[in-house]
Amino acid sequence: MKSYFCAVITALLVLTSASALAQSDAPRPLPQREKVIVALMSKLKQYSPLLLAKAFGEFEKENLDVEFSPHKVSDGIVLLSTGRIDVEVSQASAGFFNAVASGIAIKQVAPIGFLGPKNGFWASRAWLKDRPWSPALLKGQTIGSPAGNKSVTALAVQMELAKAGLTLQDITWRSMSISDCVVALENGAVNIALLLDPYWLKVDQSKAVLAFPWPSDITGGYMFGVNLLVKKRAVGEAFIRALVRTQRTYLQGDYGNNPRVVAALAKELDLSEEQVRASAASMIFPPDMSMRRDFAEMLQKTYFSTPGILNYTQPLPDDAVMDRSFLRAAGAGGQ
Repeated sequence: MKSYFCAVITALLVLTSASALAQSDAPRPLPQREKVIVALMSKLKQYSPLLLAKAFGEFEKENLDVEFSPHKVSDGIVLLSTGRIDVEVSQASAGFFNAVASGIAIKQVAPIGFLGPKNGFWASRAWLKDRPWSPALLKGQTIGSPAGNKSVTALAVQMELAKAGLTLQDITWRSMSISDCVVALENGAVNIALLLDPYWLKVDQSKAVLAFPWPSDITGGYMFGVNLLVKKRAVGEAFIRALVRTQRTYLQGDYGNNPRVVAALAKELDLSEEQVRASAASMIFPPDMSMRRDFAEMLQKTYFSTPGILNYTQPLPDDAVMDRSFLRAAGAGGQ
């Protein structure tokens, strides 16, 4: 009888251990080598978990061969929906919501890094003329950014406009890359532009100053298309597992003083190690990688405020555009 109970207890422990492993970020190498093509507009510090997972061999531990593919923001959804790429590092744009509404298999599965205080909308000092920043100054302005009122940027700007009783109809947009935003601010081509890590480090701060920061709980994400959502979910789980593990291992606490992390990010972002250390506090990588539950609702409300941006009339539910199951499988994402 004693041996029987010992066997039962042992079996229960094994099952418990297996269940815990299945819900953790520990490596579980795939049975065969799998290639994952990740499209990204440019290398931003928000993508540090992705960059470090590749640099430090965390994808290798999952038997993944991850390849980065530069792309235009406008091409991402087409590439995802046709299976030519597996992951897009981007944002839940109006085009993203329209794609989901049309029946295309695409969802956001994890957040990227959350922006700290120096990331946001910078203003030309020549235009400000020593005036203190006020949201009312946005009226009639053209804002430089890679994407305008069809992007998450619109939500960030709308939140600032609301402080002065203004709406998105009170401003216009000028599309330009983040690197071009730096030049445009410095030469006066625009008065206000979006600068994110690492580009705010590169602007001449005698010519531009931070006007208002990016909202701390609003961010982009990793988008999966048909390949990883439907055809190869195990590959998608392995990819997210490596990201979660990397974020928890290398990007917590005072990671700006970790020589290995600093050296790797300096190389990937084309910055000096001093610049990486100086900007470390301006980027937050929560270990749980939760995605806020009202994010889809907030964004759709913003997009609906400008007629013609969304091709449908009723808001999509959260679970139609967000898939948290990949995070949960890695022991992340909250409840």
